[in-house]
This record gives sequence, C-alpha cells and structure tokens, in this order.
Amino acid sequence: MQHGQPQPNTSRNFRCPGPGVFQCTLTGLMFDVSQGAELLYRTAQWDERLLQQASKIAAGPLFNIESSEDAIHQLHLPHCIPKHALHSNGLSVVHISDGEMEILKPLNIIDTHVIVEVTHLSSFGLVWPLDMLMSLWHQEKTILGQVLLFLRPPNPRTQTQNINVFLLPRNIPVKEEKKFHPDFGPNYHPTFEVRLPANTEEVLITVQDQAQTEVWRWDTDLTDVQSRDNQPRLQSLPADKRLFSVRIQFVEKVSDSTLNQLLDRLLQEEIITMEEMEAARIKPRAERARDVIDVVRNKGERASSFLIDALCELDKHLFGSLGLS
Repeated sequence: MQHGQPQPNTSRNFRCPGPGVFQCTLTGLMFDVSQGAELLYRTAQWDERLLQQASKIAAGPLFNIESSEDAIHQLHLPHCIPKHALHSNGLSVVHISDGEMEILKPLNIIDTHVIVEVTHLSSFGLVWPLDMLMSLWHQEKTILGQVLLFLRPPNPRTQTQNINVFLLPRNIPVKEEKKFHPDFGPNYHPTFEVRLPANTEEVLITVQDQAQTEVWRWDTDLTDVQSRDNQPRLQSLPADKRLFSVRIQFVEKVSDSTLNQLLDRLLQEEIITMEEMEAARIKPRAERARDVIDVVRNKGERASSFLIDALCELDKHLFGSLGLS
C-alpha cells in the first residue's frame, strides 16, 4: 500500500502510478485501482433530504470522487466503530449520483475501513439507520472519536475566556475543521463550552462517558496557546519553515513510538533511505527526533508536508500543541 499526498486545497488530487491500493494521508480514504490514474476528490455536503427519505443518518464525510480513467474498482471508507461492535452497527455505504441515492452492501468491514465495490464514480459516504442515533444515546454504544479545543479571545468586559470543546468521530479529517463553526451540520456532534477567568494559565479538561468513566484528558497551557496566537500564523509559511519554527518543541515532546512510526512512513514514501532510517533508529530519542525533523526539512517542501500530515494522523495531541493545525 502506498500513501497519496493530497494538494493543500479544498479539492485534492493524486496520481496513482500503477495498480495497487493507495491511501490519502489526510482523509484516510483508500483507493484500490487496476491501473495508473489521476484521482480528484473532495468532501461534499450531505443532502439531509435524501438521508431523511431513506431513514438514514450520516456516519462520516461524504466524498465526491472523480478519475481520469475507469480505474477504481474498490473504495475503502474510514469508519469510527470500535472493533467489538463492527458487525452489529448497521453501517452501509450510499452512492449519490444526479440527486438519487442508492444503498450499497459492503464487501467487508475491517477494523478501520468499510470496503465497497465501485462501478462508476460520483459521491460515496457511510450511513447508519436512523434508529442508530437513539441507540447511541440510550444503549451506551460507543464510537471512536477525537476532541478539538478552540480557545476564544478573552472578553475584556466580563474578564472571561471560553474554550469550545468539539467532539468529532475519528473518521472526520481534522484539517476540514480549521475554524470553529457552531452550526455543525449532519456530520458532526454538538460542542460544549468551558468558561474560565481571563487570567487562567492552565486547565485540565476531561471527557467522560455515560458511566462517568474518564475516556479523554488533556492538560492545556493557555499561556502557550496565547503566545502562539501572537506570532505570525504558521499556515502562511512553507512547510519546511513551519517545521523549523516548532523544532525545539517537537524534539522535547515527540514520543519513541511516534518517531518510529514516522520513520517507517518516511521510508515507505521514499523520502528517506534505509541507511538514514537505520542510522536514526539507534540514537537516543531526542537525537532521533532531531534527525527526523532536520533530514526531512532539508529534503524540501513535499517531504516536509508529508511529515506534517503524518504527525497529524499519528499524534493529534502533539500536532495540536505544536500549533501546526
């Protein structure tokens, strides 16, 4: 399997050099192609009318997919279902074309993706039965999720600052949510707000399930976030310079496990050589981290962008704390 690197805009394109299975590092979407092809894909807005008519609710993004050749014969759509519930969740795939929606039976459902056969392209997405929404609340069924924190500017009149906490299924790409919007649409779960005195410097945020068991926690340094907000926005910098701007924090915070996974992905993408990977692996963690970020920066914009996207996928907490999102 190879990893495709999308272009940094709303529509993403990738050239498959030949037959094989290719995965988008941003969305998790996988393409099983029979020949080389140019792929163009983007997330699209669900039509709530079509969903209601079919008694379905969205279970992930809707992907609009085009190809220059008739090459894609299977799609792997990322899902957010825990392993123990894979075969009792009612997941199915919809194909939307010319305002009509058909339900497709999956070929297989694995730990991370739903696999479906493709005959022609347009829009594809995962759906649940409408009654699944009620069972999620009342039967304590679970999905795999992620938590996004948005710190709003302090209010000088009330001397407060608010943190919006955004709960998302795992299969929603984080980069699709660069800004906070209270109107979350059919794909996303509601948010809640933490209100703090304006001079608060640190806060521990936890999320609990219905049984009040802690499922997520994060120590947030608000002074660090505020100081980064006063710097020029990293998004305006080239990828190699973005990496250089967070080099010290990356070296201090990245874990052994994440470093080793990054090395594997960089080797698979042929950004580093086997010799470079083996030389880095034998070094202590901090020196290995310096090797990873410096070697990749020196290889240019494409390599640096790949490292940023891979870090986002492997360690979202570190990615967010570095301010790369």
